[in-house]
Amino acid sequence: MSINLQQDFFSLFQLPIQFACNQTDLEQHYRALQKRVHPDQFARGSDTEQRLALQYATFINEAYHTLKQPIERGRYLLSLRGVPADEEN
Repeated sequence: MSINLQQDFFSLFQLPIQFACNQTDLEQHYRALQKRVHPDQFARGSDTEQRLALQYATFINEAYHTLKQPIERGRYLLSLRGVPADEEN
């Protein structure tokens, strides 16, 4: 079980870095990743394994919810390009 917590969300789900997002592929990759790292899988593991599973699952959930929502996905794309998504201005 190893997830690179530094990778971008698109790479995590093996999707191209673009606004258009195949929701079916996103969902399939999300389910596969969650199955691999879900904390319940490591309930009898060491404290370190349990902590890592929780970190990985949290990262995957954040990535999934960001890419699933068009506005959040757009903001995230801007952040990848170093453009602040300043809604107030």
